Amino acid sequence: MAQRPLFTLSPRLACIADYIPTGAALADVGSDHAYLPIHLLREGKIVRAIASDISQPCIVRARANALRYRVPSSMLDVRLSDGLKNIAPDEVDTIVIAGMGGETIADILTAAPWVKQGKLLILHPASKAPHLRRWCMENGLGVVDERIVREGHRLYPILVVRGDAPVRCDIRYTAASAPVWASNDEAAIEYLRRQRLYLSREQDNQAENAAIIAALDERLGNT
Repeated sequence: MAQRPLFTLSPRLACIADYIPTGAALADVGSDHAYLPIHLLREGKIVRAIASDISQPCIVRARANALRYRVPSSMLDVRLSDGLKNIAPDEVDTIVIAGMGGETIADILTAAPWVKQGKLLILHPASKAPHLRRWCMENGLGVVDERIVREGHRLYPILVVRGDAPVRCDIRYTAASAPVWASNDEAAIEYLRRQRLYLSREQDNQAENAAIIAALDERLGNT
């Protein structure tokens, strides 16, 4: 069904799309307009998708877009669902949860423990990313990659997570995952700087924050 896309994905969605494996069966949780699965289906990168949302108006928009861009319902199932509650484990192998707070994403994953069983998770926390990273550590989910995406003046983390990947239990990796610490990408360096500034102002967990700040100072040096 490969066709020329009719719209351009935002930098964040484009980054997420890059991580989707060819031939994936995708669940896009909180899909809103369903632009990501529509784009991937029209490109022929994935075989089928579920676009889910908790909001009925979002479901209406997603279905309208599927019709507009001529994506058949046999390939794109637009479904009302609170997180993953109305999605069965055998329906998908890849799950995107993007644009929500880190605590909300963690709650969605907590309610669906089957995500640890070989599923590829691509997570984009719009806020509270340290909470989500810590939750992954504490629940046996390994972050296999993380990329920082610049969109306007903001920097957004995109995490790639698996339940069958090694878990790195190091408090440094609550501020940013190991791939970001190792990266010399300009956005990654700036993200680490911003994390240091945030931690220096936070009043809670001061002893832990001091240890992370010390590690950040060593990593950043004169960069």
